[in-house]
Amino acid sequence: MARAGAEVARAKADFVNAAAYAATRDVSPKSRLAATLLAVLLGAFGAHRFYLGKYGSAAGMLVLTIIYFIIAGVTGTGIMFQPNLAMMNLWALGFALIPLMIVSIWAFVDFIVVVSGHMKDGKGRRVKNWR
Repeated sequence: MARAGAEVARAKADFVNAAAYAATRDVSPKSRLAATLLAVLLGAFGAHRFYLGKYGSAAGMLVLTIIYFIIAGVTGTGIMFQPNLAMMNLWALGFALIPLMIVSIWAFVDFIVVVSGHMKDGKGRRVKNWR
């Protein structure tokens, strides 16, 4: 009878250790604070995604931001509205704002996901630790 109790205690300890291991195995060593700050400060450039190891989507954000700067720089429109712009420049401004709006919404959603602790790193582990 004592042996059965010891086996149950050992099985219970193994189960608790396995659950603790599974809980820590799925947590990223990356800092949630660093990812949050990068998302706020450099989100349009995909810096938080580069930090987390999501290189493909980070490059996509960077490319969209660069496209905005190229269109805005070539046409001289930027994001400032000037009433004396020709109609062509207004079309260019509208066209330039499309990638900027996409990246802005994407970065804002990423910020919410990082702060909530649901963002995953490049290996599929959740970024939960604030340190």
